[in-house]
Amino acid sequence: MIVARTGSSGFISMRAGRTGICMFYGFAHELCHILSNYEEHVGEDTTKYNQWFEETLCETASLFALKSLADTWENSPPDPTWATQAKSLRRFFEHLIAEGHRQLPAHAPLSSWLQDNKDVLRQNPYLRDKNEVVANLLLPLFQNDPQNWDALTYLNLDPADARSSLEDYLRHWYQNAPWSTNISSPVFWPCYGRVMLLPAASPRLVTRPLWRPPCRWRNFEFSRQKS
Repeated sequence: MIVARTGSSGFISMRAGRTGICMFYGFAHELCHILSNYEEHVGEDTTKYNQWFEETLCETASLFALKSLADTWENSPPDPTWATQAKSLRRFFEHLIAEGHRQLPAHAPLSSWLQDNKDVLRQNPYLRDKNEVVANLLLPLFQNDPQNWDALTYLNLDPADARSSLEDYLRHWYQNAPWSTNISSPVFWPCYGRVMLLPAASPRLVTRPLWRPPCRWRNFEFSRQKS
């Protein structure tokens, strides 16, 4: 089990019962929540109907962190003994993005998929199998231009974001970000019936037996508590 929370100092504290890989994965997720202003304009009884998109971005952040650490540690690990961990990080990343449930159904554009799933996602933001479909599609946008992560700090700033439509939620995000921020327009993709700017296809489904990873997101509980 991993527990994460923001303290009065603004730090994330975590403890894990399994591996360091799970810690990296979980830490990136929780850091993404903090950077995305998850507590702005939210009271104890507020329902965040667009939280599923924030959860999706945080899953994207976890994938991005795994791949980035693997790339860095292969060539310049912070400690020579950490170099051997690069292969494990990469295998875990490749396992995750190849999982069958993360792939957009064949011949199904994302706009149709969103239309079919938007109601259940608005009611339950923790449908990980669905979050992870979109996370796989968002990942290349941040891999191709890591500065897109700067945009997180402008999410959830509009008082109406908790209850607005997804279209308005994304529009507010775009409008709140200053033009000086290097944000690629595909991040703010249009929804429902329009041409999507995300990649048309998700990574190829791997049918060969996969390495069993050291942890899976759905087997862990994360909590963010006010100090």
